Amino acid sequence: MPSLATTARPELVGTVAVVDLEAACELYGRDMLPYPLGRRRPVGSVWLATRGVAPIEYRLDGDLCGIRAWVEALVRADVCVECRVSYRGEGTADLRLHGLRAGELGFVAAQGVDREGIDVVHIYAVPPVALGTVIVDWAGLVGAGDHARIAVTGNGHGLPEPPGLLDEPDDFGFPTPHTRPQESGIRTVDEQNVVATGSVQSRYDPAGHWGIDADRRILRWVQVDDGDYLYAPGNAGYAEPMDAETLRGCIEGFIADDLAIVRGESGGGDHHL
Repeated sequence: MPSLATTARPELVGTVAVVDLEAACELYGRDMLPYPLGRRRPVGSVWLATRGVAPIEYRLDGDLCGIRAWVEALVRADVCVECRVSYRGEGTADLRLHGLRAGELGFVAAQGVDREGIDVVHIYAVPPVALGTVIVDWAGLVGAGDHARIAVTGNGHGLPEPPGLLDEPDDFGFPTPHTRPQESGIRTVDEQNVVATGSVQSRYDPAGHWGIDADRRILRWVQVDDGDYLYAPGNAGYAEPMDAETLRGCIEGFIADDLAIVRGESGGGDHHL
């Protein structure tokens, strides 16, 4: 689980099995969990049939009462932030974080695994203005890398393709074609040296599908042996050193932009930055 060593002071309001969170969302008209929350593997029908739990509508007033506020906030959220961090090797589960702001409420949901190996989601109440801070605190950054720019070779991690041939300006400012990455100040990194990769998106309306939305802005970063790097926008194919403050500023910028859209569509309603 993420470390709670953060000035945002998250408060755990409930822990729920992923299958139960799916049922709660369906009760409120959502047919899927918000990305990146979800089952890591299929759940057996025998296990579901023999659980012996009450219907979800009763449990939200009982043992899952702490979850109701999150579900109700989700269906009226002003903005959601979706963060997923994947680690090298098959033995470490992805870090899955989903944050949301709904009026004066803020939550971060963090997926994990309980002692019996069941996928669960821990839901924390956080100050709305601290949403970006909490996500960055839990994202596992180690600090800015040492190189001005890097490009990761290979595509095993789904990262942007590295630039093959780059145009660099000459002494007079004119482009000099066919400069190779190593000649342009870009350090090439083999994909085997990648420790982790991460992505963050925000949205102000319900998702049409589960997963990354190619039509929205996205922050992608990579952690290698010497630190963290944030990919340049577009298809540049290279990443530059990134620290926690940089990522926090980017996420808070996304949130502010989405809240401005929501406020504009509602005619300047009761949404607060």
